[in-house]
Amino acid sequence: MFAVRWSTASMLVLVLVVVLSLASAGGRATGDAGESTLGPLPRDMQNHTFVFIVGAHHSGTTLLDLVLCQHPNMTCLMDTGVSENEGQHLQHVYTADNKLGGVFRYGFSPQSYLNDTSPLLTLSNRRSIFDAWAAFWNMSRPVLIEKSPSHMVKMKFFQAMFTPQRTVFLFMLRHPLGATHYSYVRHPPHADCGARLVEHWLVIHDQAVRDLPAIQRAAVVQFEAFLGSSDAEARGHVAALERTLGLQHGIKVQFDVRYSTNTNTNTNGGGGSGRWRQSLSRFGRRLTEYHGNKHHVRVMVGTAMAWVRDWQRLMDMKSPACQRLLETYEERVNAYGYSLADPTRVATPHAMRKYLLSLEAAHLT
Repeated sequence: MFAVRWSTASMLVLVLVVVLSLASAGGRATGDAGESTLGPLPRDMQNHTFVFIVGAHHSGTTLLDLVLCQHPNMTCLMDTGVSENEGQHLQHVYTADNKLGGVFRYGFSPQSYLNDTSPLLTLSNRRSIFDAWAAFWNMSRPVLIEKSPSHMVKMKFFQAMFTPQRTVFLFMLRHPLGATHYSYVRHPPHADCGARLVEHWLVIHDQAVRDLPAIQRAAVVQFEAFLGSSDAEARGHVAALERTLGLQHGIKVQFDVRYSTNTNTNTNGGGGSGRWRQSLSRFGRRLTEYHGNKHHVRVMVGTAMAWVRDWQRLMDMKSPACQRLLETYEERVNAYGYSLADPTRVATPHAMRKYLLSLEAAHLT
């Protein structure tokens, strides 16, 4: 037998190899998905749950934020002075989407994507982000809500930042043409039939689908199901969200219903079967989300497809550009429960089916 004698230099090399191996594994020696790279939260954070509301812009994230904020145990960022009270605009650790191309282009910038291996995951950055948001939260409440749509491509980053045990992601899903209505109604994209808008929607959603398996607590809310047909269905979603967050019923929201006969769902759809009656009145964002005082929200139900008439009026789906749109993107959009060929059809989003909010939702553990 030969005795192995280690020099000081050899030992240092071995330690360096081990450290580098742990770093390449995301900083975890155990590989435990529930262990944060930053360790436990400090005392002023550890008794709170961080709820991140994410999704494409104009997909109902503001609506969901304001509805949940009515619960006595939840607090949201309010009266911040920044655009739509989005937390991304209050902090200085990472770059906000308005500096990375804007709401319909940020997904084309690699800088938009942060995950659990980001060098920005530091204790000082955790403190900086928390303090920026805590200044506008009611810290006496246990559930802290942050809403920034583009955080949909940063879910792994925030789960690592605030620990898997203390983070929940609520993902709003909406038809790509509904989510981009704000853009094409002002600047009709006749040249490409909205292909660039749809491509961006798919880029950010495909990334979210890749990230979701690593997220411990997440629920997807389909906008069309939430505001689909009746106040009963809307209230069912609210109750399911409360159960998902482990809260007793406490949200009091007034639901107003407006009807037309514009939209139908597939019988296997997430929003129920049969024909939905939708309002096509053009009241803009006020109709599709809320009106009144933000502290006392009234929600318009039956408005989820109000954008369809504008799309059909503006775009010639028989044009070469629109035919290319269908050939290129229809199948990929179908995976999310939507259709470009028949924009009124809403079905189960198979790409996210595993995470879809159930109206019989149980507490996410």
